[in-house]
Amino acid sequence: HKKHEVHVDGIPFPYDKSGKVLGLHLGSQGYTSHITQRKAIAQNNLSRLYRFRYMHTETKRKLYLAYVRSALIYPVIPLHTLSPSSISKLQRVQNKATRFITNAEWHDFNTSAQLHRQTKLAPINTLLHEHAKRIWTNIKNMHPQQYLHLTFPQETRQIPHRAFLSSKTKILGAPSNTQIHMTPHTASPSTSSPLG
Repeated sequence: HKKHEVHVDGIPFPYDKSGKVLGLHLGSQGYTSHITQRKAIAQNNLSRLYRFRYMHTETKRKLYLAYVRSALIYPVIPLHTLSPSSISKLQRVQNKATRFITNAEWHDFNTSAQLHRQTKLAPINTLLHEHAKRIWTNIKNMHPQQYLHLTFPQETRQIPHRAFLSSKTKILGAPSNTQIHMTPHTASPSTSSPLG
């Protein structure tokens, strides 16, 4: 099929299968390229922090939060809709970060779940859920009409594409507890974690 130009305010834009909006990379199959780029940026930032490995644990934790995790989970709402397999790619970076923060060696046999408790870091899937839930709660309190419109869409609205799921739908359908998923070789398969 022939792809036509898109006109916005009289300005023509050529058709493209990918794009970028406010730092979010979009493609015809969702956010796959964005995940790859976020992981690479976060991993690069983490590598730069290794020079500080002998600093105090709390200082390294703050460096991780400021320079690595902030890059890893941006933007929260789209990433909140990702599949467990996609989130696990981001989780692997944080698993490495917990070992950097605690100076844990691979032969210490510490699981990622143990290191997360030690560093007081929430797993990525739990963190994204909590942040997304907070954002939707703020929208509900500050813009109730818009919140209702997003919560109960018109019947004429198209069904969301499988590659672009709804964060709000995921919040509404989420159970009171979620499962923490980490890389199988570094953690228990799943650990129950309450969401505040």
